[in-house]
Amino acid sequence: MATAAADKDTLNVTEQADGTVLVDDPDHQGSQPHDDDLDHDDDHDGDADQGGEGRAEGSAVDARTTAQEAVEDATLTDPEREAIRARRREERRTKKDAARQREVDMQRELSSRDRVIDEMRQRLLQVENRNVAADVAQLDTSITETARAVDYYKGVIEEGTKKQDGRTVAEAT
Repeated sequence: MATAAADKDTLNVTEQADGTVLVDDPDHQGSQPHDDDLDHDDDHDGDADQGGEGRAEGSAVDARTTAQEAVEDATLTDPEREAIRARRREERRTKKDAARQREVDMQRELSSRDRVIDEMRQRLLQVENRNVAADVAQLDTSITETARAVDYYKGVIEEGTKKQDGRTVAEAT
């Protein structure tokens, strides 16, 4: 009788390659876990936001939590286990959705900033073009005024030479 009682209290614990633990109750021979019921953590997006040390710390906590949950799960009934699995699936789904939403928000913010940068670049080009156009107009005006002055003094020199007035020629030069 002592061996039968010891066999009844024995649970088969198997550790998977990814670190998860499967607990098999010999009394429930027919209830093998299905692949979709296993708690696979396929979502690594949440860890991408953390640094390397945060990831290592989180993995250690996850391993302890998984081991504790495995022991607690051994005492639960099938509907309770299914409810836990459903909750975990929903948590993973929520986590993935939040990561997707964060990415969409970041993309939207990035495109908004790109648009603002392009607008500022266009404004800067317009201001520079206006300044260059004003500078060119000012140079044209200066050239025209200088050409008029040159023509005037040429006329004065020419007139002074015709009259043979050295004083007028000297003032013009």
